[in-house]
Amino acid sequence: MKVQEMKVFRTATLMFVLLAAAAGNRPASAGIIITATETAGDVIIAYSGTLDVSGLTKTDQPAMKSRVRGTATVLQFAPAFATHDRYLNAFSSYPGSPSIGPGTNLIDATSTAAGTAAFGIGSAKELYLDRNLTVSDWANGQSGSMTFASTTIAGLGIAAGTHTWVLDTTTADTIVFNAGSVSAVPEPSSAIAMGLLGIVGFAGNRRRRRQESVA
Repeated sequence: MKVQEMKVFRTATLMFVLLAAAAGNRPASAGIIITATETAGDVIIAYSGTLDVSGLTKTDQPAMKSRVRGTATVLQFAPAFATHDRYLNAFSSYPGSPSIGPGTNLIDATSTAAGTAAFGIGSAKELYLDRNLTVSDWANGQSGSMTFASTTIAGLGIAAGTHTWVLDTTTADTIVFNAGSVSAVPEPSSAIAMGLLGIVGFAGNRRRRRQESVA
């Protein structure tokens, strides 16, 4: 390898190592993932994950049940119609206007899975949490799902795509709603592997070109 090629290779390698180290030192971000999928003519909306809600202050306890609305977002899971903890202005970042779609009507779920922990998002930067669960319970992880029979994601007034909320806390946990098909973002380990392959490929191409020029 020529001197100039060696310098370029070393520079690229150093930059990659620094980026990989930065990614490795980045603190893990906890959060909730919500998915909406069309299955056998129905729509299933499910959530799972963890949240650090220790920095939030409860406002009141309104009644809620499993339902959705696109415009002025309502996305709520509740095994039964009951009161639960509400936190106003819980988010530092809130998608849209806020909106997860064009639907203007509240649509109740046909059924809610047994064991679902009450959880929800409202239009005024509201976060709803199960009144029977503690901060530690959410830190350890919760899950739930609701089913809307004989409809589609569009029929619920939800726009396909990804919507992200960021909690207004020191940990800035996220709630991500994936409606329909969403392209996956590579994990840091995958990105590092692709970077290594790129460096190896770069070195190989430069070596072949040098050999061809000599021949």
